Amino acid sequence: MAWTEFESHTNWSIGVVCQGLEICLESTFLHFRGKNYKQVFGTAMGSPVSAVVANIVMEEIESRAIKTFFHAPRLWK
Repeated sequence: MAWTEFESHTNWSIGVVCQGLEICLESTFLHFRGKNYKQVFGTAMGSPVSAVVANIVMEEIESRAIKTFFHAPRLWK
């Protein structure tokens, strides 16, 4: 989703959205068998932001893949 599409649904600035996303992505601590851990790669399983990040990444991959097709698919969103 481009910022222009997102912007029409909120009055937040792009800076505020980026700060919130950064907090969500960096707050990946967990406690397991008496020890504290920090996830250092990827998004935390079960985090509400994980699905959003996955969708953004997949949309980018799809867009790049479609551009490489000699014959683009007829049915596409």
